[in-house]
Amino acid sequence: MIFLADLLGMLAFRTPALQSRAERRSFLAGIVCFTLGFLAFVLVRNTVYAGLPEVASVQTGRLSGFLRLNLIQAVLFVSLIYVPVIVLLSKTISGKERGFWVTALEYRAHGSALLPLWGLLLLIAAPLQHFAPQFLVVGIVGVSAGMFALLVLLAAYTVWAVKQLNCLSVTQAVGAFCLSWFTLPVYYLIT
Repeated sequence: MIFLADLLGMLAFRTPALQSRAERRSFLAGIVCFTLGFLAFVLVRNTVYAGLPEVASVQTGRLSGFLRLNLIQAVLFVSLIYVPVIVLLSKTISGKERGFWVTALEYRAHGSALLPLWGLLLLIAAPLQHFAPQFLVVGIVGVSAGMFALLVLLAAYTVWAVKQLNCLSVTQAVGAFCLSWFTLPVYYLIT
C-alpha cells in the first residue's frame, strides 16, 4: 500500500514520496513497475499500428515477436546504463564529489525512485496512445500524440526527480538530464 501511495505522491511532485521510494531501495520493485508500464505502452502501440502496411507485412513467431517488443533491451539499458549515467552526471555537475564511480546505495536509491516513476508514466501514456494514435509533425519528425505526451512527461518528471534526489538546482538537473541523452545511441544499437 505504501508503494502505491508513493507512486501517487510522485505523480503530484511530492518530494517526500520520491525520497521514500529512494530510501526503501527496492530496485526489484522498480524493475517490475517499469516492465509493466513498458509492456502496456508497447502492446498498445503495436496494436494501434498493426494495420500499417510495413507493420502488417512482418511475420513473426512467438520468440521473435517477444524480442521485437524490446522489453529486455529497455530494461537492460535503463537499469545498467541510464540510471548509473544519470547518477554520475548528477554527482559531477553538483561538484560535491570527485571521481567517476557510482556506489551501490546511490544506484539502488535512484533506480528505486526513477524506475517505478517511469513505469507509471508509460502506463499513463498507454491509453493516450490508444485513443490518440495520430501523428504530430514536429519539424521533420513525425511523433504520435501518445509518444509526444510521454516524452514531455518523462522530461518533466525526470528533471524533477534528479533535482530532488541529488539536491541540485533546476539548471543543474536540466543539464544532467540533457547530457544523459548521449546514452540514447547505445539504446538504439541494442534494439
